[in-house]
Amino acid sequence: MSGECEDKVLYFEGDQLRVFRGIIESEDQHFICLRRRDGMVRIAKTSVVKIQQRTSSLDED
Repeated sequence: MSGECEDKVLYFEGDQLRVFRGIIESEDQHFICLRRRDGMVRIAKTSVVKIQQRTSSLDED
């Protein structure tokens, strides 16, 4: 679907600050699982700087 909102996870990978976009599928006390177009990614919560969760902006009249 075009224009589908995605979650954004800002995290450190070594010394680099990176952003992954996708849909947060699950999380536990140690990891966040993010579904992306190229597959599933697990990100350690200790490296996460910020999580911006998607918001529904569907305006159906």
